[in-house]
Amino acid sequence: MESSRLHLLVDHLPITGVIIGLLVLIVGLALRRDEVKITSLGIFIFSALTSLFALYTGENAEKAVKEDGNFSETLIHMHEEYSTYFLLALLVLGVISIITYIVHLKKLKAAIYMYIVVLATAIGATYIGHIVSTSGRQIHHPEIRRSKNVIDVKTIRTNH
Repeated sequence: MESSRLHLLVDHLPITGVIIGLLVLIVGLALRRDEVKITSLGIFIFSALTSLFALYTGENAEKAVKEDGNFSETLIHMHEEYSTYFLLALLVLGVISIITYIVHLKKLKAAIYMYIVVLATAIGATYIGHIVSTSGRQIHHPEIRRSKNVIDVKTIRTNH
């Protein structure tokens, strides 16, 4: 499989994963079910790991888009920047999830506070994931671009 297509396949995993993990955590907290809360931690850890793979495949996807010739350098740069923030947010979420799991297993009273930290971090990561997803769609879907400040390379090439 081409690495650019691989990126389109795997880049949804961390974004979808963090949303599913957030929903599972909310249900686990609401029902006060430890196994549900622990499941959410596993989902967050999985999402953090898949974000590394999405980042790894992103460079080849960028090369493929640039070879196609119909791209905006501005949008690609913005997507890379947002993706870096999302990666950092998910890595932090993954580490906090591991720590929370350990605290939970040791049956420390701090576990409930750790779950609140996980919840807040997951909400932030979900928001950043939404921004990353939107910026990625804008690269190949000019109809959803809002900014008039985007320089489209195809337009420049046809005008000169």
